[in-house]
Amino acid sequence: LDMFEIEKDEDGEFEATDRKITTQLLLNYCMGHRESTLLLCPYGTLSSYINHNQTLTNVELVWADPKSSNHKPEWLNKSLSELYNTHYAGLAMNLKATRPIHEDEELFLNYGDEWEIAWQNHIKNWAPVKGASKYKSAEEHNVEVVNVKTAFEALFKPYPDNVAIHVNLAFDQPRRNWMRHWKVGTISKFI
Repeated sequence: LDMFEIEKDEDGEFEATDRKITTQLLLNYCMGHRESTLLLCPYGTLSSYINHNQTLTNVELVWADPKSSNHKPEWLNKSLSELYNTHYAGLAMNLKATRPIHEDEELFLNYGDEWEIAWQNHIKNWAPVKGASKYKSAEEHNVEVVNVKTAFEALFKPYPDNVAIHVNLAFDQPRRNWMRHWKVGTISKFI
């Protein structure tokens, strides 16, 4: 998906320019169309469990019925400026079975030919970033580290590059100092 710079026109309306910023492979279940400035990104968890498969497809996406959902079809005709200033969901889609689905059967959605081509190109051209072999997940780090290292200890045996340790010394003070702020709701000013 090509990503373009957005700017305001002389009427104060937002519009996509023809200045391409970058290209993105949308892996996180967002949906867009090359002729639209709108990108739909689901915020529910169900969509992350539906995988792509062009030959085993058993569900499709359809616009939700406005009578039984928060779907507002008129939003499809709104300008980018009108949508930009809207801070709640108003477009809703449903999954519709394309054939009978059996209990415990995996759900498959056809993401489309362009997605398939982009995915195959991604697989073919992907390479780990520099230093990836030294990567350590937070979970691995938490299992290995029992105590936080002192600054001196970290000089001789540093944490992995992708791990950052921050200690807030505000709570090192006597408990009554920060507890007073906690009780009156001003803890963020104290920290």
